[in-house]
Amino acid sequence: MALRALMLNKKISEKKKELDALREKMAGFEAREAELAQAIEEAETEEEKKTVEEAVDAFESEKEATAAEVESLETEVRELE
Repeated sequence: MALRALMLNKKISEKKKELDALREKMAGFEAREAELAQAIEEAETEEEKKTVEEAVDAFESEKEATAAEVESLETEVRELE
């Protein structure tokens, strides 16, 4: 029984470490979002606008995927606890 508890605590600890790393990544999105907002304002040519639009699409996809991963890990941790 003690071994199962130890194993469960290890799993929870690992999931929480993953969560911490993802939350740090999410915090970095604020800076990138500000940079992209500035790039949008500065884009003048069609080529620049297209490049910025592609960067925004990639950013939003990555942000959504990371948010979904955080949500999934939070659910896993709750279930393990």
